[in-house]
Amino acid sequence: MLFTSSSAAKAAERYYLIVFGAQKTINIPKESHTFGLFVKETDQGSLETVCISWLAEDLNATILRRQPLVGVNLDLDFTMQHYESRGCRISMWGPFEMDRELYQKAKVRRDILESGSVGYNPIDRRRRPLVADCIHGLSGVDVEPGLLRTRSAHGDIASYFVLEHLSRWLIHPETTYPRLISRLGLDQYCIRSRDFCERPHSPLPILPPYYDPSLPAEGPRGVEAPTPAAGQSPPAAPPGPE
Repeated sequence: MLFTSSSAAKAAERYYLIVFGAQKTINIPKESHTFGLFVKETDQGSLETVCISWLAEDLNATILRRQPLVGVNLDLDFTMQHYESRGCRISMWGPFEMDRELYQKAKVRRDILESGSVGYNPIDRRRRPLVADCIHGLSGVDVEPGLLRTRSAHGDIASYFVLEHLSRWLIHPETTYPRLISRLGLDQYCIRSRDFCERPHSPLPILPPYYDPSLPAEGPRGVEAPTPAAGQSPPAAPPGPE
């Protein structure tokens, strides 16, 4: 009887994914950002969330910086307010219903990012998984298909590539759940909602993303995580006050 009750409670839980892109009208890499929200709706109707919004601790995405910086995982409201204050347009895909396993992966990825073992750089190149940009901070939720490489994509088109990457976990992606928007506080922001099949326009040719199997990056639950085999050391935090 207890087993049946537990199973029924889990069956009543539902999970959702929202992917966001921030950019200016002219898509400048320094002023663009990819982030995502993973939502659990409990059997009691309450919402629990995991936000992955990976940025440098000083909030500056300085392009071509050689040394990785200490990264910070921002919460949803701070991210929204930060990019709105910079005059960026915010796009949103979802909420889409997703499989429970992706929510569990997101919690693992958040904990890895917030552990201090991963640095930030706006162009992470081959320094992953010990360094990640905002795009791969989010795509690293799932590396079972391989390590996603998004080349020069940034802003909305990069966010769309991450959505495609995570789409295998979605349940009926043609359906969204706008009832969650106000409950998550998203109705207080100026957001452009996009359909699952709506690929953003890019004025410059964007090469398609691909999976790179060359780096060992799979951690617990198939989530991107630093490994000793990468042969690198994580970036050290700058010294603080005595």
